[in-house]
Amino acid sequence: MATSSHPTLVIIGGAKRIGNVCARVFSQQGWSVFLADTDAKALKAIKETLGDKVDTLSPSTITTNIGLNNILSGAMSAFGHVDAVCHIPELPPAKNFGDIKVGEFEEKIIAPARSITAALRIFSDQMIKQMEDMDPAAAKTANPSFVQVFGLGALYGDPGAYSQHVSQAMALAAAKAATIDLAAQRIRTNAIIAVRPRAENEEPWLKERTPLGRHSFAEEISQAVAFLTSDGAANMTGQSIILDGGRSTLNGVCNLKDEEES
Repeated sequence: MATSSHPTLVIIGGAKRIGNVCARVFSQQGWSVFLADTDAKALKAIKETLGDKVDTLSPSTITTNIGLNNILSGAMSAFGHVDAVCHIPELPPAKNFGDIKVGEFEEKIIAPARSITAALRIFSDQMIKQMEDMDPAAAKTANPSFVQVFGLGALYGDPGAYSQHVSQAMALAAAKAATIDLAAQRIRTNAIIAVRPRAENEEPWLKERTPLGRHSFAEEISQAVAFLTSDGAANMTGQSIILDGGRSTLNGVCNLKDEEES
């Protein structure tokens, strides 16, 4: 087993956009990065760009106990420890309430909440073991943490996007419900809720309901992840940073379309 002297971040999912940029941001800040995604092609491109600064794994699934245990094993084999986990659950296709079938609900809608719950359990067990093996003084300064990245569906729904709203809201609830138990073990868990690029591309009308008129850039989301895993956020847990261009606060207060025409 290799052992890295640098802090290690495990990124689960998001290899094409957010995970890709997050790997670059953290590697530039001196972290070792282990990125797992089912998209082997995207991982190959990241590896070619970042080289030895990142290690990758492309399991057949990143939502089951088996897949997540394989990710932990890969990270431990590559770097010897895990200090933070960034979990980016996949957004299901947007579907109306009436178009959701029960079997599909079980298979796709619940999957992100189940995956986050499993990841919190599997990786927190490793973090606890690491702190138990540390010198007591070093253990007191350890700052293990989880960050989950959600779309705005975690807060509220949009027309025709019942599937995304319930999936993301359930996943956020699963993450927050673990906060108290993990805090007792000195492990933090926080979330980022953002207008993710895919949602903007699928629903152009979002611009008219977002005061700043755009989605969150992957670079902005990655910098927020970097803050939440830093010592500067060491007293934050159970919180959500909202990167929505003012939509949740100002939606309905101003009409961008009218302002552009005036």
